[in-house]
Amino acid sequence: MKPHPTRLKGLAAAGLTLALGVSGWWLAKAPNNHTTVVPEQARVVFKSRIREPLDQPLPTSRAGIRMLEALPPSPERDRELVHAVSQWASEAPDEAVAWIADVPSGELRDWLACAIVTAIGENQPAQAATLIDTELPAGLPRNHAIVSLAQRWAQRSPDDARRWLAQLPQAPAHDEALREIAVIEASQLTE
Repeated sequence: MKPHPTRLKGLAAAGLTLALGVSGWWLAKAPNNHTTVVPEQARVVFKSRIREPLDQPLPTSRAGIRMLEALPPSPERDRELVHAVSQWASEAPDEAVAWIADVPSGELRDWLACAIVTAIGENQPAQAATLIDTELPAGLPRNHAIVSLAQRWAQRSPDDARRWLAQLPQAPAHDEALREIAVIEASQLTE
């Protein structure tokens, strides 16, 4: 597959740092003005000053996640990784849960676990609740995961969501999660 010339010009003009994709090859102009041929294996484009959304889908396979993990740490890489892990967890929850157990502890790991909890909470709220207990230490990612799971669980069963919250130790997210459940219940009454 040949790269599209217009796409290549746009990438080079944007001061591209790295271009990856799914099949075929792209030419990419690196910041040092060297043209590089890069395999398309993750469909992610990172550039130094991204201002608009990327026009390529993020990787959602384990191989795509590995490629993102291999990139130099940066806030952009971390955001893309959290988003990709969330998508992957939606498609392959058991794989994502097994993977997170091997990720070294730290803030990025906590946000990755939060993304998995949120994705799994859509269809398997009890499993997501267990992940919060086992994989998320106290902190902002855990609080976010608690509220997010309460919202998703309340869509299916507000009573089950409320019972789950009652079992948790009091945390900053507890009251916010209860408010979210009440809002969902009220909206279900008006439907």
